[in-house]
Amino acid sequence: MTDPEEKIAFDQTRLDKVRALHEQGVNVYPHEFDRRDTVQEIKTRFAGATHEKSTESVVTAGRLYIIRNHGKTLFADLGDESAKIQLYIRKNDIGEEKFNFFNQYIERGDFIGVSGHVFRTKLGEITIWVDSITLLCKAVCPLPEKFHGLKDIEKRYRQRYLDLIVNDESRQTFRVRSKVLALIRRYLDERGFLEFETPILQPVYGGANARPFTSYHNFLDQKLFLRIAPELYLKRLVVGGFEKVFEVARNFRNEDIDTNHNPEFSMVEIYWAYHDFEDMMALTENFITSLVWEILGSLDIMFAGTKISFVAPWKKFSMADAVKEYAGIDIFAHSVEDLCRLAQQCGRQAGPAHVHLRFSGRELTARKEAPHKGGLCRALRTLHLRHGDRKRLLRA
Repeated sequence: MTDPEEKIAFDQTRLDKVRALHEQGVNVYPHEFDRRDTVQEIKTRFAGATHEKSTESVVTAGRLYIIRNHGKTLFADLGDESAKIQLYIRKNDIGEEKFNFFNQYIERGDFIGVSGHVFRTKLGEITIWVDSITLLCKAVCPLPEKFHGLKDIEKRYRQRYLDLIVNDESRQTFRVRSKVLALIRRYLDERGFLEFETPILQPVYGGANARPFTSYHNFLDQKLFLRIAPELYLKRLVVGGFEKVFEVARNFRNEDIDTNHNPEFSMVEIYWAYHDFEDMMALTENFITSLVWEILGSLDIMFAGTKISFVAPWKKFSMADAVKEYAGIDIFAHSVEDLCRLAQQCGRQAGPAHVHLRFSGRELTARKEAPHKGGLCRALRTLHLRHGDRKRLLRA
């Protein structure tokens, strides 16, 4: 989220250069540029380039990331959305006037368009031997220090555009997210599910247990809430006769915020008539494995130093079995009082938060909620109930 009070620091030297260029009649921000090639297209097409200049010319554009001045010769790194490529600029090739113009007015962060021919340097790097340069956009804010990039986590999240400029990994994350959403829609569409858009402003919020954002409709003289989940309206579509529905929904929950939790987030919610939770589990397993394979080309991935396998079938077990396997505690072999003492010993007794539990058949889900009486001991008491007693929604 962007801080509305954020003060963007314009560089006075850059502003002075923009003013000087305007006075010279230079169009600092032209409307268009006829780019014929992306950087990646150039690198792919000329993968076999030698030290000799290509006979075919290229025309591309992008942002300057690094400039290295060697007197009458300049090397620079130009990047667009697809990749980065090195530029080789010689005073003898582009002329003294344009060379001096580049040295005086063009710097890191600026957008330029170039034309030239491709060759491979002695170090083996594919490079554009530049014939002409056009200034496309003069940046008035400096980029972060070139060798270390943007490391400040707070700044990366508050100025996401800056993070995207300098961190390739962040850009790749955005690409993957976009592809995930497209593949989810394609997968469900191919199986007959219909995508709907349900109201974001709602007179009654529901479908989850969360604190909402509130708003007010002046014309209707009515208090409204930003949705916390799309569930209730999607179920109304099923009531109306649609049997396979889903929504990629933007939800809003007025709760905690950190680098892993945003009050505004996306959720995919699916409803399928005449099918139970086991069918939904199979659907989820199938489309997630399909997504992983489509995007990564493998079902085994590394995350935070840990290998994760998405190979089906996935292991399926109840919450009680999970507690037994990973915590070594058989909740049905202990009294509620014993379980509460264990929780207290682990520092898990409710105070600032409690656990919300929901049973569906033999399955249980749990998540932390706002302060409430009781706490984890009541949650453990709920877990301790036999499956035959789990017939309704229980809130700990």
